[in-house]
Parts: sequence; C-alpha cells; structure tokens
Amino acid sequence: MSRSNPVAAVASGRITCKAAIAGTPLALLKKGFTRRLVRSRARTAPMAFCTWRVPPRTAGKRLVGSIALTFRGKTARRAFALRVR
Repeated sequence: MSRSNPVAAVASGRITCKAAIAGTPLALLKKGFTRRLVRSRARTAPMAFCTWRVPPRTAGKRLVGSIALTFRGKTARRAFALRVR
C-alpha cells in the first residue's frame, strides 16, 4: 500500500495475518515490517511480513492465508495459497 504519493511506501500501520491448513488455524510467530530490494528500482522498500508455525507432517497439504495492512483507515489485503513442502 502506498500513500497518495506513489513513490512513498508505507512502513507503518496495523498488520493482520491469517493462515490455515485443512481449516486449522496456524500459530502466528511474528509479524512486522522489513526492508526488501525492489527489482524495478535499485533500492529497498518496506514490506509487511508474517511468520507462522507450520506443524510437522503437513507436507503436501494446502496452506491458505492472507496478509492485510491497514493504514489511515484504508486496508490492502493479499490472499495466498500454496502446498507445504
């Protein structure tokens, strides 16, 4: 999510993290902001992240979740799904 200035990235706000395997919610270990390299530009930008505990013996199962960032009353949400390796 960016402010009205498209060059300024958001580095604060409320992060919401949800993930589940076979309908069972995963334990959230950590959430916050980190800086990552932006490929289209030769510099880093802030990014929201979430880390969950994935139980053993779940390889091959489908993990679904979402990460949302709320800043100044606006929310950006990204859903994802993947197979646990």
